[in-house]
Amino acid sequence: QRGATTDEEQFSQVKEASDVVDTKDQPPNTPPGRAVAFEEFKQGRGSNLNKIYLDNKEITAVKKKQFTDLARRINQTKGEIDETRVKAEQKKNERLSM
Repeated sequence: QRGATTDEEQFSQVKEASDVVDTKDQPPNTPPGRAVAFEEFKQGRGSNLNKIYLDNKEITAVKKKQFTDLARRINQTKGEIDETRVKAEQKKNERLSM
């Protein structure tokens, strides 16, 4: 069967404890991980860019809420217009049928 592995194959894929690299054992000249380096950048040289980004992110969230509220009001008003149009059409038909 394809995809099925034997016990021997599975055990051969298991790493020994000595094969696993512990980050504590890495030499101090090893560069930091990507996430750590990015956080350091945001706190240091990129702090101004990060501030601008966070400000823009907040402005975007506020604008998105405003647009959502406006769209809701527009749809509500459109519904009221449609209801009024239907009522006007009904009254017109009532007058014509008299």
